[in-house]
Amino acid sequence: MQAASPYPQPSALGAALLEAQLALVGRILAAVAPVNQAAILDALISIAQCGMGPAGPQRRKDRVEVAKRQAAAMAAAAAALAGAAQLAAGGRGALAAAGAEAAPRLRQLAEEVLEESAGSVALQRAAADLYAASAQLGPDAATSQLVRALCKEMAETASLPRRAALALAVGACARAAGGLSLQAVLPVATETLAAVARASDRSIRCARSGWGGALKQHQQWQRKANFRRLSRVGCRWSGSLSS
Repeated sequence: MQAASPYPQPSALGAALLEAQLALVGRILAAVAPVNQAAILDALISIAQCGMGPAGPQRRKDRVEVAKRQAAAMAAAAAALAGAAQLAAGGRGALAAAGAEAAPRLRQLAEEVLEESAGSVALQRAAADLYAASAQLGPDAATSQLVRALCKEMAETASLPRRAALALAVGACARAAGGLSLQAVLPVATETLAAVARASDRSIRCARSGWGGALKQHQQWQRKANFRRLSRVGCRWSGSLSS
C-alpha cells in the first residue's frame, strides 16, 4: 500500500472540471439579462431542493442521501456566489440592474442551503454569504427586513448549530450592506446577538454539570491516589532512616 504524500496534490479531474463548470455558470449569471438571471437562479434553487419530495423525511435518515443533498446544495451555492461576485465586480450599475430579480432568489437559495447545512460548517458559511449577497443586491428596506427576520429566527430556534449559522448570516449581511442601510435594525441585531451569546439551554447546562461532576470525581480519585503513593514513599523513607 502506497503511503500518502505529505505534499499538496492536484485536484482530481472530476472535481476540477466541476469547479470550472460552476465558475462558468457564475460568469454567465452575471452577464445575461435580469430575466435570464432569474431563470438561472430558479434552476439553482431547484438543485438545492433535490430530494425534498414526499419521501424526504425518510430519505433524510440515509447518510448517502444526506451527503448527496448537501453536495447539490453546495454546488448551487458555489455557482450563485460566483455570479454574485461577478456582479459586485461590475459596480453599482450591475448590482442595481440585477437586484430586483436576483435578491429575493438569492435569499430563497440561502434558506434552502441553510436547511441542508446540518453538520456542515461549509454550508453554513455558504448560506451566510448568500444572505449577504441578497442584502447587497436588494434595497435598504428589504435588507432591514431580512436582518430582522434572521434575528427573530435566531432568538426562537433551539438548535445551537442553526443559531450559530444565523448569527453568522447576520454578521455577513452587516458586512455586505453596512453604512446607514442597517441603522434602523442595528439595536435589534446587537441586542439579539448579545442575548444569544448569554443564553444556555438545558443541554448545555446538563453537559456542563456532567463534565463538572466527572472532573470533581476524577480530582478526588487523583488526590486519593497521590495520598496512597506518598504514604508508600513515606514508609520506605522511614524504614531506611530506622535502619
